[in-house]
Amino acid sequence: MPRKKKGEPLAYQVHPFALACVDGFYYLIGSAFTYNELRHYRIDHITGIKILDGHKRERLSAMKGYQNSVSFVLPEYVRQHVWMYNGDIRAIRFKGERSLTNYIWDVFGDRAVIRELKNEPGKIEFTVRTTAGAAKIFAKQYCDLCQLVFPTDLRRELKEEFAKVLEKY
Repeated sequence: MPRKKKGEPLAYQVHPFALACVDGFYYLIGSAFTYNELRHYRIDHITGIKILDGHKRERLSAMKGYQNSVSFVLPEYVRQHVWMYNGDIRAIRFKGERSLTNYIWDVFGDRAVIRELKNEPGKIEFTVRTTAGAAKIFAKQYCDLCQLVFPTDLRRELKEEFAKVLEKY
């Protein structure tokens, strides 16, 4: 169980939808009773499981972001939640060097929309649909080759985080 404070376990009521193995870690994907959305939890961090009687699982269509969904598609969920970051799936736009293309495909696959910038030779712009956490990790990992352009609130957060890093050097 995740911890609120040191030594204090935090309890969740989760209705399971699927199990996934990502990067060697197993995750329970389910609807979190208090959040009305799908979330995922690393299996090796879960302790003290209790099976509750009489609790009906919410339909997928009742979950935030799945209102028009009929079935849960595990491969799509895993592709959208790069590095298994929870959060809303958003369109994120980057600008960078053409040499970044292989890394984009490695991380986001064919879901990335990439276009050459005609006025800037060797530069590309690419858009991916992923979580803010995954986009920030990608931007940090490849900060010498790209920059996050949109959404502006996420760009501002990254700028503040990079400023904190610079203070340490």
